Amino acid sequence: MIEIDPESKKIFFYYSPEEIKKYSKHDEEMYEFELLSAYICPECKKVIDAYYIGNLPIKTKSDSYSTHPYRPMNASYNRYDPHYKFGHKYGGGYLIMCNHNDTFCNLKINVEQKTDNTIVIKDVCNKRPPILAINKKEVE
Repeated sequence: MIEIDPESKKIFFYYSPEEIKKYSKHDEEMYEFELLSAYICPECKKVIDAYYIGNLPIKTKSDSYSTHPYRPMNASYNRYDPHYKFGHKYGGGYLIMCNHNDTFCNLKINVEQKTDNTIVIKDVCNKRPPILAINKKEVE
């Protein structure tokens, strides 16, 4: 699981107890980092992107790399599983959701211009400018 607490400006990475039982290779620890910046979708509550201080270990217990850390492990990733691009640079980490506009969420993120249907999504740390989204159902 990937969760953000906007009040404390922290990001948490952990596996649910069910995932740990089902996939014994998963790490049982919860990792907590200070946020530098993050956007959360107001509709589906998923993390759109986040930058944080620290390095997340992205290996499983069996010492193999996981391309989807802290997401449910599926034989075939379906369109409902958020796919994140992870990375680390200069003592910090980042994650960016790659498929938000293709998921079950009705919001289309990073639209170009403001209209009557535009939703403003603010950075929880107030470091970056807001991003714009529109409800795909209202536009169609």
